[in-house]
Amino acid sequence: MKNKLWLNLIGTFLLLRGLGPGAFAQDLKDFRTAVQGVGDSRRVVITAYKGREPSLTIPSVINGIPVTAIGDRAFFGAGITAITLPEGIEHIGNNAFAHCRGLVDILLPESLISIGEGAFADCTALARVELPENLAALGEYAFASCTALTGIVLPKGISVIEAGLFYRCTGLTGITLPERIAAIGERAFANCTGLRDVVFPNTLTVIKDEAFAHCVNLGDIAFPEGLSVIKTGAFYGCTGLRDMVFPNTLTVIEDEAFARCTGLTGVSFPESLTAIGSRGFYKCGGLTNITLPVNLAVIKEGAFAACGRLTEIRVAEDNKKFTGIDGVLFDKNRTLLIQYPAGKQAQSYSIPEGVKQIAGFAYTDCTGLTDIAFPSTLIAIENYAFAGCTGLRELAFPDTLKHIGNGAFADCTGLRDLAFPVKLSLIGGAAFFGCRNIAAVFISKNTRVGSDSFLGVPGRITYR
Repeated sequence: MKNKLWLNLIGTFLLLRGLGPGAFAQDLKDFRTAVQGVGDSRRVVITAYKGREPSLTIPSVINGIPVTAIGDRAFFGAGITAITLPEGIEHIGNNAFAHCRGLVDILLPESLISIGEGAFADCTALARVELPENLAALGEYAFASCTALTGIVLPKGISVIEAGLFYRCTGLTGITLPERIAAIGERAFANCTGLRDVVFPNTLTVIKDEAFAHCVNLGDIAFPEGLSVIKTGAFYGCTGLRDMVFPNTLTVIEDEAFARCTGLTGVSFPESLTAIGSRGFYKCGGLTNITLPVNLAVIKEGAFAACGRLTEIRVAEDNKKFTGIDGVLFDKNRTLLIQYPAGKQAQSYSIPEGVKQIAGFAYTDCTGLTDIAFPSTLIAIENYAFAGCTGLRELAFPDTLKHIGNGAFADCTGLRDLAFPVKLSLIGGAAFFGCRNIAAVFISKNTRVGSDSFLGVPGRITYR
């Protein structure tokens, strides 16, 4: 009887303080709250915390009204180290605990349904989080820059990996993505430099822009059948990748998707592939040869530029758009030279007659090339086509040439004298930037010269 009386007195005291029975008796003056709804549907949202207690338990009831949400920025930058959220909490708002750099432990309730954008961003001491099974939504950048986070299990209810979800979580070493995931958002795992293993679900169809960019320790990965698009910069700078086998459902590899994957030594393209974007495999220095599949219809400029060990580009015999000649990639009509392998050992190369255009980045960083013979049919040399060809000594442009693109011969430090054809209409910006050994330049007065076209060129420019 005595014990029951004491329990009743304690319960009455807690209710007078505004807390429900069983709640931690935190001073309510430290909290800012808002009541939403009317009548029996009223709910309390914690909107701010002004206290100094490092360890907190959020009350489940305030003034007889259930607490169901933590509002936007409610604990932003607070000096807390541990926090327990009670059952009944369904939502954590945007940036609710962002920049709580001392936060080590957080206990989330099973009732939690959603976590907002940037909710735990920059919680640099947070090493472990257990997400409840009922969780259905994780906002963009929810755990961005949680550098101490080493692992996390995603509930089965998550169907989308939002943009920047684990951006710069440098301590994260591995993750298994649940089935239902159809897309991985922009920069979702970018700069996760400790990430080694990723298990993709069979439901995955799209990996978005820069999703795994600069994950330098990411090893060989198995893409699921069903994946159709790898978007811009998705694996940019993933230097730990070695052999890449793509699924038979892949149709598009976008711009710079695997650029600067310097450890990549082998690539196997499926017949389903129809497009490779600009600089898709730029500076993949470990590649030695590649074979392009039969249904490939689009290759944008510099898809395999500056791959220093690449000696040969082969094309499936029945491909209707492209062809390979002595390991050099051309369009089927042989009027466009698309890519010259940067690792090709020949010091000189004669571009076949009939070629009218040299694509952008076609010869970038072909440092072993000393002599190039242009065909009499050539009309255009596109942007950065010969940039970084430090071995080139002389250029004899044909009279047919009308266009030299931006940066076309930038940093060709071996070039000497230059004489341009009378009919040349444009020399693009920075076209000969950094060509520090050119002694003399002769240009027609009718040629339009872009900005900084000869910046760093010591030789005299003569207009004729």
